[in-house]
Amino acid sequence: METKLLLQLDGLEHELRAPARDDKFTLTVNESLKVRAGSFISILGDNGCGKTTLLSLLGLLREPDKVNGVFQVNGKDISNLRSRKKEKYLESLRRQFIGFALQSGELLPTLTVAENIAVPMRLNGIGQKESSKRIKELLEIFEIVGKSHARINTLSGGEYQRVVLARAIAHSPNIVFVDEPTSALHRKRAELALRLLKETALEKPDTAIVMVTHDQKFAEYFSDWIVDMAPVDMESERGGKKQAAGTIIAIRSNSPQEENGAVSADNPVFSPRKSDSKLGRARYYTCLTWTDVYRERASGLHAFIIAACQFYYCLD
Repeated sequence: METKLLLQLDGLEHELRAPARDDKFTLTVNESLKVRAGSFISILGDNGCGKTTLLSLLGLLREPDKVNGVFQVNGKDISNLRSRKKEKYLESLRRQFIGFALQSGELLPTLTVAENIAVPMRLNGIGQKESSKRIKELLEIFEIVGKSHARINTLSGGEYQRVVLARAIAHSPNIVFVDEPTSALHRKRAELALRLLKETALEKPDTAIVMVTHDQKFAEYFSDWIVDMAPVDMESERGGKKQAAGTIIAIRSNSPQEENGAVSADNPVFSPRKSDSKLGRARYYTCLTWTDVYRERASGLHAFIIAACQFYYCLD
């Protein structure tokens, strides 16, 4: 018996434009991508292949230019919804059905650790008593109990990442999107944080994790499905200029190494990585614009706060 289908995308086309440079990036998906309950899926590929763009489309932060076939989320084909009804429905899905652990985290600096974790629960109308209980549970699971009242700028890199992951699952979403968890952390710290996320999030029925990564060893270590992406060159319509593009080249099953034996310091996933001054600096730029923020405001205060927070995450 197959598990519940949480998301299905049969295919799409989407362009990101940079008019000032007369440049664009085109993402095409010609494979049928399905996210089922209980699965851990990695979107794997080199820089520039469109991994984060695809994640933003699957996470409903962007609307694709063209959908080829079905784009179904939580049992409903959202590609056929009328404009006004669609906006309201997508806002509800983003708030309740989806959790995000962004590449650079972007916790709110004016809030404490506990207050940051509480944000998605408050936006979903979860009461104070239940929220406090959930916060306490997540602080214990991610081993940051002593940081409950700490400000974000006092956290170490590992503590920061664990708070990001705790916040992503605080409201018990059905799909958790994780973007490049190794970008700002040593692999061992990232592995331990993701293991806690996997054990905690997938305890809930009808939940899945989708992770974006460029690290093949990391993907193979955790995932039961891997979506391989690659950059491709396309000829532009004007002057035959090469245009950047990316696409899915394969979707394959995988036996997670994490489930095949005990973790040890000798595991390749723990191997040291070269330092990179750019690691952790990239922002999750593929999210809502100010137009989206004000549009969401019409749907209510909760929607406006969500949209504003999502826009805040884009800032340098």
